[in-house]
Amino acid sequence: MVYLKNMENLNEDENSKIEKQEAKPTLEENNTSFVVKDNKTENHKEVENKIGEIKDDLEKAYNGENTIESEKIEKDFVVEMLKKNGLEDLETKKLFNDYLDQQQELRDSNEDIDASQIFNIRHSMDMTDFYIAIGDNEGALENIDEALDQAEHYKLEDLVLEIKNKRKELLKN
Repeated sequence: MVYLKNMENLNEDENSKIEKQEAKPTLEENNTSFVVKDNKTENHKEVENKIGEIKDDLEKAYNGENTIESEKIEKDFVVEMLKKNGLEDLETKKLFNDYLDQQQELRDSNEDIDASQIFNIRHSMDMTDFYIAIGDNEGALENIDEALDQAEHYKLEDLVLEIKNKRKELLKN
């Protein structure tokens, strides 16, 4: 608690009340006022602020937001590098492996079972794109079929439709 008292109106009764506070506040002179600071309250506010920051970070992580954007590897960039250089290129292979590691960390950090299932299905769909990028249509078809089986098993109708459309396009090529 912070109390402001004008020096002119501060009498002995009020002064004695201030001294009796349990938190052993300190008196500081501030121009024509006295400020009574309660150290417990200040520490409590610091702790609340820190808890708020941690909650924000956890919420960002849960929503798949990376707090360090420069480290996040985008799937589309990996696909383009695979198309351009192939998996034999050392830099592209490292980028691909780093992307897979990043996805594994995201999957492992998620404790929600439903979200984890959807994540696995999306991962299979991503792998389909990677197989297409390196020209392995058989591998792409295996992954898309795996994603379709999982989506049908968990009765995720929107994903089932999306995967079936992607599979049709794959079979056309």
